[in-house]
Amino acid sequence: MVVLTLDEVLSAQKKIGRDDELLTTFADETAPDSVGGAPVAQNSVNRLRAGTYVWRTPEATTWDYFATTLPSGNVPGLGVAGWRILPLAGIIPEGARAVHIRVEMQENPAGPFFLLRKPGGAGLIQTTWGTAATNNTAYYFDLTCGVDENRDIDAYFSQAPNLYTFWRFVILGWWI
Repeated sequence: MVVLTLDEVLSAQKKIGRDDELLTTFADETAPDSVGGAPVAQNSVNRLRAGTYVWRTPEATTWDYFATTLPSGNVPGLGVAGWRILPLAGIIPEGARAVHIRVEMQENPAGPFFLLRKPGGAGLIQTTWGTAATNNTAYYFDLTCGVDENRDIDAYFSQAPNLYTFWRFVILGWWI
């Protein structure tokens, strides 16, 4: 098992030019919220404490979810766009606070999108997302998403998932 401290992850992200993404994802719940001394509104549902990153070992040998295997969750059936719960308890350990997800998607025509968030969130600020911007092009996204105490995430699809040319994701690691 490879374990990285938050500083090591931030350093690696900075080296590849993605430090702004990760830095905005993490917040220490014990630190006061302020910008220039002014209070900032809190969204305690999606806030994360910085922790230790753990690479998934052994590495996944297949995708964890495909559009055709997504649970219906709180949406009646795969043939419906909207939010659904994706359980990750069989993949990530108890105590995990966030997951590192790789998503691959393709669609024709362009435009459909997906959102991922910690269950219970209502705002879009701390929601990760991806979209198929051009026809018949595969898009890959590396995303960080908070998980709840049940180790679930919420996923939203702008169209029925089974209508995507393909949509799949795999958990690469998690923060504890």
